[in-house]
Amino acid sequence: MTALDRFEACANADWHARVHFDRVGFFGFSFGGATAAEAGTFDPRVVAVANLDGSLMGHAAFGALEKPYMAILTRDDLFPSPRQLWSSHPYTRNLATLIERDLREEVRLVNRPGSFGIRIRNAYHENLSDQFFSRRFFKTWLITNPYRVKSIRDAYLLAFFDTRLRGIPSPLLTQYPPPFHEVEILNADPYWLREAAKSIQATSSPN
Repeated sequence: MTALDRFEACANADWHARVHFDRVGFFGFSFGGATAAEAGTFDPRVVAVANLDGSLMGHAAFGALEKPYMAILTRDDLFPSPRQLWSSHPYTRNLATLIERDLREEVRLVNRPGSFGIRIRNAYHENLSDQFFSRRFFKTWLITNPYRVKSIRDAYLLAFFDTRLRGIPSPLLTQYPPPFHEVEILNADPYWLREAAKSIQATSSPN
């Protein structure tokens, strides 16, 4: 990753004493989340990845990501229906197929040892970006408290990277039920596992 190479090259002695450039965490929002996941498949310096409501692309979409992984999702309509997967409309069918593939791989990734996943209920995709505080999203503030979502996002990011990078286990990752009523834990969740199994079957049969 060029950005990390340049950051390491320009860092002064104090930064080199404090930062382990050969052991970093990478998180991103939306397409940035896809970028973080993909970086985890080929750069050994990336030892943990967090994907904030992004798709999976490239090698990461097909089982190549082996690093500890955290997903933070906001989708309410999780898995597409068989009707969408077998729609006669190419756009609907292709989009449903991509969403199904992503979510099925997300289920697998977050249920591996060392990984973690949550869904924030009644939240928007933009909630996970700092751009959510811009005026163009002001109407959604009547439904979702941006400061509340930011506090949830930041708490889980810190807990995940503290645990995976610094070796400081965070009780937040094992606390069930979670302290935030908006949060749904995805690890070992029967609904997610059941829907993932249904989704796999739906792609193999038009019934």
